Amino acid sequence: MNEQVLALMPLLVTTATVVGSMFVIAVRRDHDLTGGVTIVGMNLALLSVLVSWIATDGHAIAVTGLMLVDSTAQFAMVLVLVTTLGVLTLCPAYFNGYRGHREELYLLLGVGTLGALTLACASHAATLLLGLELLSLPMVGAVASTLGLLATGGSDYHGDLMPYAEAHESLNVPASVADELRARLAG
Repeated sequence: MNEQVLALMPLLVTTATVVGSMFVIAVRRDHDLTGGVTIVGMNLALLSVLVSWIATDGHAIAVTGLMLVDSTAQFAMVLVLVTTLGVLTLCPAYFNGYRGHREELYLLLGVGTLGALTLACASHAATLLLGLELLSLPMVGAVASTLGLLATGGSDYHGDLMPYAEAHESLNVPASVADELRARLAG
């Protein structure tokens, strides 16, 4: 196997885990199944770090000009993945009292882990910003989910302020969203 692909394997496995979790959520909303897929994926990512560490003898591998996987990055990836597995171990008991869709929080945790792994390998400002973006966006989603915020439809149309921006075909908010907002305001 290519040395660069082997060095990036933890990020690839974590990405596949996030995609697998999305697939499980789309097919069947099951807290235990989504948690199981995420735990198995993170364990495989941890195993891939150890395999790549042994295969590369700990020397630095410049994957691209943007990422460098060396022994320090591999150690940081191990720490991130072990911490993520610790959090995933505590999640089922913590989420039992949660009123919303619990499965989505596993997805957010996976994306945040991917951001932390990206930061561990960053050797360029672009990769650093991408890792920070992947790390911070799940926090916004988790806070919005915890506070029970709703998606209200919105658009990118800004009227006369930005004449070059075109309105989407439909600027209507679905009736179900409006009814839920009315119920929350009345409640």
